[in-house]
Amino acid sequence: MADDRELREAYERLAKLALDELGKPLTTHAGPSAVTQAVDRIKKERIAHFHEAEWQRFRKVHGRKTDLALLETVMLEDIRDGNIASTRPQAQCIQIKNPARYLHGILARRRDECRPHVTLGRLLTSRKRTIPPAIEDAIEDYAITRRSRKAFLNGAYA
Repeated sequence: MADDRELREAYERLAKLALDELGKPLTTHAGPSAVTQAVDRIKKERIAHFHEAEWQRFRKVHGRKTDLALLETVMLEDIRDGNIASTRPQAQCIQIKNPARYLHGILARRRDECRPHVTLGRLLTSRKRTIPPAIEDAIEDYAITRRSRKAFLNGAYA
């Protein structure tokens, strides 16, 4: 399991990769504040009607995951709209009818259940991007937890 510093760096790197995919690249030396400013600009452009007070509350609760959740929402919307190429047929793409509601749904989860880094990591991996090892570990941990829960619900532990 990664320590806090390693996770912060992994989240920052993941955000930079996502920004690059969205056509808003940052320099490799840009710090966390540059990432936050870029995400805030995208929020104003794409999901302007998301309440600012609620956005700030989610930032206090989830920290950098808030930025990743917004980037996930925008990337999924761009894939669906065809602005970002996808290998999946259009019918298999996630349909986001209301981006603000989708984003709120991610951020309204408890801290341990809010995992935009997993979805964003999978999206970037499918696009042949190299993601940080801490994110790869989080994706694997989530997959193991999900398989265990599924096995339990299917009666494997009865």
